[in-house]
Amino acid sequence: MIFRKKNPPPRAKAPVATVDWSDIEMIRREWPSSGMDPVADLEAWRAGQQLYAANDDYRSMIRAGELMCQALRHNLYGQGVLRAQELPATVHSVLYAACTRPPGTPTMPEQVRRQLRLALTVCRENGWQPKYLGGDGAMDRAFAENRVFLFGTAIAPPEEAVVPLGPFFGRPPSITPSSTEPSAGISASPSYSEPMASSLFQFDPEGPERALEEAMDAARRRPQDWATAFERCVKAVDRLHDFYVFEKFRNRQPSAADEPIVNALTQSLRYLRSQQPQLDVSGGVEEATHRLRTISTAADAAGLDSSLYRQGLELLAQAAPDIDVSEVLWY
Repeated sequence: MIFRKKNPPPRAKAPVATVDWSDIEMIRREWPSSGMDPVADLEAWRAGQQLYAANDDYRSMIRAGELMCQALRHNLYGQGVLRAQELPATVHSVLYAACTRPPGTPTMPEQVRRQLRLALTVCRENGWQPKYLGGDGAMDRAFAENRVFLFGTAIAPPEEAVVPLGPFFGRPPSITPSSTEPSAGISASPSYSEPMASSLFQFDPEGPERALEEAMDAARRRPQDWATAFERCVKAVDRLHDFYVFEKFRNRQPSAADEPIVNALTQSLRYLRSQQPQLDVSGGVEEATHRLRTISTAADAAGLDSSLYRQGLELLAQAAPDIDVSEVLWY
């Protein structure tokens, strides 16, 4: 008689603990109050602001976000240490910096997810998210289409790749919205005491031209690097967007100086597509389209001439007719 060994019954899989990042206590565990130092954290924040304004490479942007989060985490426990417009500006900066495209294969390290979850939580607690998510729309600019996906990735539980933002922002606030007054006993650096748009970010006045020159350097290489040239042109337009949409024309106005930037943007895209037709440029086209559309809207609202930027939009569409930008916002 042959005795066959019976297979043991299948072992039940251990249940996967569900993580709900809309619970502020989960965020507090990532950013505990132990070790918070108002003075030291404000110094770290200032360093982060300066790094954010001076650089746009991946490593610098992620480091800037981490430094700014040292002050931002205080708002998980009450009024925090940032004053007036410094808080919403910091939330915006962290959201933007954390979405910087990494070199090589795109990944999202846990450090970046933590930064996004903190900034999104402070945004929700103050009701700044877009109106379609139940907020007042103050952070509309930060919720561009390509970032919404990354936000959904950051708040997804381990068993899911991405989740919709609705349930996260549907959770009622747990703390009192932050005051616009400085916290007692805390004073910001004099260089950051003016309104946000005029001094907080300290945008490089030559930023658009610097990015354009970097694009021209790439185009002058042998062989010509049109991919880098187009990417730097998109950055140049993005820096115009900072001056026109975010600062509302306070420190720079539309002029003939913008024409080389817009022309280089459309020409570099046209050359790039002719030489590397299979290269995915949808992200750059969508970003440039959004920046030019919102600049046009802002210029029209201010009674300024938007024809250059609208012409740029037409040329972008001609160079990339296969890329659908119908859902890219005008505001």
